[in-house]
Amino acid sequence: MSEYLCVIEREEHVNGSISYGGYCLDLSSNVISKANREEVIQSLREGMALSQLYLQNHGLPVPASTSTEADVERESPDDELVWLSPAEINPISLEIARALDAKHWTQSELARRMGVHRAQVSRLADPFYFGQNLGTLRRVADALGARLRVQLEVSG
Repeated sequence: MSEYLCVIEREEHVNGSISYGGYCLDLSSNVISKANREEVIQSLREGMALSQLYLQNHGLPVPASTSTEADVERESPDDELVWLSPAEINPISLEIARALDAKHWTQSELARRMGVHRAQVSRLADPFYFGQNLGTLRRVADALGARLRVQLEVSG
Protein backbone atom coordinates (compact mmCIF):
# COMPACT_ATOMS: atom_id res chain seq x y z
CA MET A 1 0.00 0.00 0.00
CA SER A 2 1.32 3.44 -0.92
CA GLU A 3 2.24 6.04 1.63
CA TYR A 4 1.41 9.70 1.15
CA LEU A 5 3.08 12.76 2.55
CA CYS A 6 0.94 14.55 5.11
CA VAL A 7 1.36 17.63 7.27
CA ILE A 8 0.31 17.72 10.92
CA GLU A 9 -0.22 21.19 12.33
CA ARG A 10 -0.30 22.16 16.00
CA GLU A 11 -2.08 25.34 17.01
CA GLU A 12 -1.98 27.02 20.39
CA HIS A 13 -5.02 29.19 21.02
CA VAL A 14 -5.18 32.44 23.00
CA ASN A 15 -6.95 30.64 25.87
CA GLY A 16 -3.99 28.26 26.16
CA SER A 17 -5.71 25.26 24.61
CA ILE A 18 -4.02 23.31 21.83
CA SER A 19 -5.64 21.75 18.79
CA TYR A 20 -4.27 19.73 15.91
CA GLY A 21 -5.09 19.46 12.26
CA GLY A 22 -3.54 18.14 9.11
CA TYR A 23 -3.75 17.48 5.42
CA CYS A 24 -2.42 15.20 2.73
CA LEU A 25 -0.59 16.58 -0.25
CA ASP A 26 -1.48 14.09 -3.01
CA LEU A 27 -4.79 12.65 -1.81
CA SER A 28 -7.84 14.51 -0.56
CA SER A 29 -7.81 14.28 3.23
CA ASN A 30 -8.05 17.25 5.58
CA VAL A 31 -8.57 17.29 9.34
CA ILE A 32 -9.21 20.17 11.71
CA SER A 33 -9.64 20.67 15.43
CA LYS A 34 -8.57 17.36 16.92
CA ALA A 35 -7.44 17.02 20.53
CA ASN A 36 -4.16 15.27 19.78
CA ARG A 37 -1.74 14.13 17.10
CA GLU A 38 -2.97 10.50 17.18
CA GLU A 39 -6.55 11.57 16.37
CA VAL A 40 -5.26 13.58 13.41
CA ILE A 41 -3.28 10.64 12.07
CA GLN A 42 -6.25 8.26 12.36
CA SER A 43 -8.61 10.76 10.73
CA LEU A 44 -6.15 11.48 7.92
CA ARG A 45 -5.70 7.75 7.23
CA GLU A 46 -9.49 7.21 7.15
CA GLY A 47 -9.98 10.24 4.92
CA MET A 48 -7.32 8.98 2.54
CA ALA A 49 -9.02 5.57 2.35
CA LEU A 50 -12.42 7.15 1.66
CA SER A 51 -10.88 9.40 -0.99
CA GLN A 52 -9.34 6.39 -2.74
CA LEU A 53 -12.63 4.49 -2.49
CA TYR A 54 -14.55 7.41 -3.99
CA LEU A 55 -12.12 7.68 -6.91
CA GLN A 56 -12.20 3.91 -7.56
CA ASN A 57 -16.02 3.80 -7.39
CA HIS A 58 -16.23 6.59 -9.95
CA GLY A 59 -13.70 5.08 -12.35
CA LEU A 60 -11.15 7.79 -11.64
CA PRO A 61 -7.44 7.20 -11.17
CA VAL A 62 -6.02 7.15 -7.66
CA PRO A 63 -3.12 9.59 -7.65
CA ALA A 64 0.36 8.33 -6.97
CA SER A 65 2.33 9.72 -4.09
CA THR A 66 4.58 12.20 -5.85
CA SER A 67 5.08 15.00 -3.32
CA THR A 68 8.32 15.37 -1.45
CA GLU A 69 9.21 17.21 1.71
CA ALA A 70 10.67 19.98 -0.47
CA ASP A 71 7.14 20.62 -1.82
CA VAL A 72 5.81 21.66 1.61
CA GLU A 73 5.67 25.30 2.60
CA ARG A 74 5.52 25.12 6.37
CA GLU A 75 3.31 27.73 7.97
CA SER A 76 4.99 27.06 11.30
CA PRO A 77 8.27 25.45 12.31
CA ASP A 78 6.13 23.14 14.47
CA ASP A 79 4.48 21.59 11.37
CA GLU A 80 5.34 17.91 11.24
CA LEU A 81 5.74 15.95 8.01
CA VAL A 82 4.68 12.31 8.15
CA TRP A 83 4.26 9.54 5.60
CA LEU A 84 0.93 7.74 6.08
CA SER A 85 -0.84 4.89 4.37
CA PRO A 86 -4.62 4.89 3.98
CA ALA A 87 -6.58 3.02 6.65
CA GLU A 88 -7.85 -0.46 5.86
CA ILE A 89 -11.49 -0.61 4.75
CA ASN A 90 -13.70 -3.52 5.74
CA PRO A 91 -15.24 -5.09 2.61
CA ILE A 92 -18.09 -6.52 4.71
CA SER A 93 -19.17 -3.00 5.67
CA LEU A 94 -19.04 -1.98 2.01
CA GLU A 95 -21.23 -4.97 1.09
CA ILE A 96 -23.82 -3.98 3.69
CA ALA A 97 -23.86 -0.41 2.36
CA ARG A 98 -24.07 -1.70 -1.24
CA ALA A 99 -27.00 -3.96 -0.35
CA LEU A 100 -28.84 -1.06 1.29
CA ASP A 101 -28.33 1.03 -1.84
CA ALA A 102 -29.53 -1.81 -4.06
CA LYS A 103 -32.72 -2.11 -1.98
CA HIS A 104 -33.09 1.69 -1.77
CA TRP A 105 -33.27 1.34 2.01
CA THR A 106 -32.00 3.62 4.70
CA GLN A 107 -30.04 2.35 7.67
CA SER A 108 -33.15 3.14 9.74
CA GLU A 109 -35.25 0.80 7.60
CA LEU A 110 -32.78 -2.05 7.99
CA ALA A 111 -32.62 -1.40 11.73
CA ARG A 112 -36.42 -1.50 11.97
CA ARG A 113 -36.57 -4.81 10.09
CA MET A 114 -33.80 -6.27 12.26
CA GLY A 115 -35.36 -4.98 15.48
CA VAL A 116 -32.24 -3.04 16.51
CA HIS A 117 -31.28 0.61 16.93
CA ARG A 118 -30.13 2.51 13.86
CA ALA A 119 -26.79 3.13 15.57
CA GLN A 120 -26.08 -0.61 15.41
CA VAL A 121 -26.69 -0.70 11.65
CA SER A 122 -24.61 2.46 11.25
CA ARG A 123 -21.73 0.73 13.01
CA LEU A 124 -22.11 -2.40 10.81
CA ALA A 125 -21.93 -0.22 7.67
CA ASP A 126 -18.99 1.85 8.94
CA PRO A 127 -16.08 1.03 6.59
CA PHE A 128 -13.62 1.16 9.50
CA TYR A 129 -15.56 -1.18 11.80
CA PHE A 130 -14.33 -4.77 11.88
CA GLY A 131 -16.57 -6.27 14.58
CA GLN A 132 -19.27 -7.95 12.51
CA ASN A 133 -19.88 -11.60 13.37
CA LEU A 134 -21.48 -14.32 11.30
CA GLY A 135 -24.69 -14.33 13.37
CA THR A 136 -25.21 -10.62 12.82
CA LEU A 137 -24.49 -10.95 9.11
CA ARG A 138 -27.14 -13.68 8.90
CA ARG A 139 -29.64 -11.32 10.55
CA VAL A 140 -28.70 -8.57 8.07
CA ALA A 141 -29.13 -10.97 5.14
CA ASP A 142 -32.49 -12.22 6.46
CA ALA A 143 -33.78 -8.67 6.92
CA LEU A 144 -32.64 -7.77 3.40
CA GLY A 145 -34.06 -10.95 1.89
CA ALA A 146 -30.54 -11.67 0.67
CA ARG A 147 -28.44 -14.80 0.53
CA LEU A 148 -25.29 -14.72 2.66
CA ARG A 149 -22.24 -16.27 1.09
CA VAL A 150 -18.91 -16.59 2.90
CA GLN A 151 -15.89 -17.48 0.82
CA LEU A 152 -12.25 -18.08 1.63
CA GLU A 153 -9.80 -17.87 -1.22
CA VAL A 154 -6.68 -19.95 -0.67
CA SER A 155 -3.74 -19.32 -2.95
CA GLY A 156 -0.82 -21.54 -3.81
